[in-house]
Amino acid sequence: MGQLRSITSVFAATIRNAALLRLEPTALILSTASARLIRRRGEDREHIERDIEDAPRGLELRVGHLERFNPALIAVRDRILRPRFMECHRLAPFKPRSTDVDVVLDLMIHDIDIILSLVPAEVVEVRASGVPVLTDSVDIANARIEFADGCVANVTASRVSAKSMRKLRVFQPDTYVSIDFESRECAVARKLPGEGRDGMPKIDHELRRFAQGDSLEAELRAFVDAVRGRARPGATGREGRRALDLALAVSHRIRAGLK
Repeated sequence: MGQLRSITSVFAATIRNAALLRLEPTALILSTASARLIRRRGEDREHIERDIEDAPRGLELRVGHLERFNPALIAVRDRILRPRFMECHRLAPFKPRSTDVDVVLDLMIHDIDIILSLVPAEVVEVRASGVPVLTDSVDIANARIEFADGCVANVTASRVSAKSMRKLRVFQPDTYVSIDFESRECAVARKLPGEGRDGMPKIDHELRRFAQGDSLEAELRAFVDAVRGRARPGATGREGRRALDLALAVSHRIRAGLK
């Protein structure tokens, strides 16, 4: 910590451990940094809001959402133009970690961020239900999110499942897109003009697979590129706050239903 106190200026900073954010040397670094990559957990809402509100104009502010750097999502992002229905499943076996927050802030928030990045309209209604299973917090949850343009997202998250799953399916006019974040595979089925010989619609199928990689490294490299002015990938501070606000709204609906 003595070495941190001796630092007078910082060009870019990323702080992963939320506990460090409350220490004076860390606050000094963040106050002098020209760019910040925030990798906080959901329960640190007050700190996230303070970072966004206190960010100087022109500051490169990014929020760490690793799934945005999954190559399967990147490969089909520009193919998702008019989503009408989206379905997400993020399931995981129980692990004694992050049990101080519910499954919405632990897992579902990743899919909420992706959904908000794909749907340009505002959220108009949120319905949600969930239940504690192995902890005092909600361990399995489902949310139905409706947007002003008519798109509907059905999102399920569980940390008490027998098997893991991280999938997103998107339905839009003439196109179906499937993304498997875990296996890093994506599939696109697209209706073509005309009919086949059997009178059935013509459908073009496309499947792509990507090698396993380090999404955290990709996120950090993208942050450096953004700082250097070469790119603007990843979740901005305001996008991160919007995802957090929606996740908290889902949690609130669940808690209200459990009373």
